[in-house]
Amino acid sequence: MLSDCNTCIVFIQENGKNGYMLREKGESIKKVFLPKQVNLEYYTPKVLFKVDGLPATPGGTIKIYNNKFKKDITVVPTSGRILLKEGKYE
Repeated sequence: MLSDCNTCIVFIQENGKNGYMLREKGESIKKVFLPKQVNLEYYTPKVLFKVDGLPATPGGTIKIYNNKFKKDITVVPTSGRILLKEGKYE
């Protein structure tokens, strides 16, 4: 998170699988794909952070789920803090 707006997380879908890609200076650094039956919902297609760690894009919640589990990852707009909410906190 402590980088610049040239580094970001981009949500992707390839071959029926959801995932995300870490991009730095316009180049793909790493791709991660979730299992095919896992769904991914996001509030913005790209998550950027400023040099001070604050989000450059609006904060929001990313949902990862299937019929057995659900996880919410929230980017707090004012601080850039990342919160993970799993089933037991429902």
